[in-house]
Amino acid sequence: MDTKAVIFDMDGVLIDSWELHYQSWNVTGKKYGFSIDREKFGKHFGQTCDSFVKTICDDHGTELDEDEIERWLAVKDNYYRENFKDSFKEDVAVTNLINNLNENGFRTGVGSSAPRENIQDLVELMPSGELLKKFISGNDVKEGKPNPEVFLLAAEKLGVLAKKCAVIEDSIHGLNAARKANMVAIGITGTHDRATLAKHADLVIDSLNEVDAEKIAKLIDA
Repeated sequence: MDTKAVIFDMDGVLIDSWELHYQSWNVTGKKYGFSIDREKFGKHFGQTCDSFVKTICDDHGTELDEDEIERWLAVKDNYYRENFKDSFKEDVAVTNLINNLNENGFRTGVGSSAPRENIQDLVELMPSGELLKKFISGNDVKEGKPNPEVFLLAAEKLGVLAKKCAVIEDSIHGLNAARKANMVAIGITGTHDRATLAKHADLVIDSLNEVDAEKIAKLIDA
């Protein structure tokens, strides 16, 4: 049997970090005189941090140079990391699925727009984190989602053909990236509702409890 893989997005899939990310961006925005509402944040959630800053600036008719963007990101990332460990809670469904996949011959990794340090922090805290040490972060790509680069690099790092991979994502940008990479796109609700995700995904789920190695293998083979 051909080796298969599941590539997990991080935020909104492996961890429910939506609120912490929103607060991180909101605190940063206020510091620099910007207002970031929840609807706008949800719409752009899943982009790389650089892309998100530029999107917010464009919405406000402002242009920042690279040094200013770096200062923005430093404030945001510091706030996030200072509060991350206290906010972390194990998701048993995540642990069970990762273990089930590996027990059935799947390789598992992470393809996320998040900074490398954020992924490392999560992997260290997760009970099944040792099975996710092969990952691609926002620091490793030239183009963020919906460009498929992050998932193609993750498949390469895992040693699995793109067509033998499934991606689990909560964002529209991520699902579109998965499809562009010729991978099965599984959407999980949270950031978006089922109807919205269904337009971009091969399967929509409300919880990782709804899928296992057998079901994902059938989707890939189909």
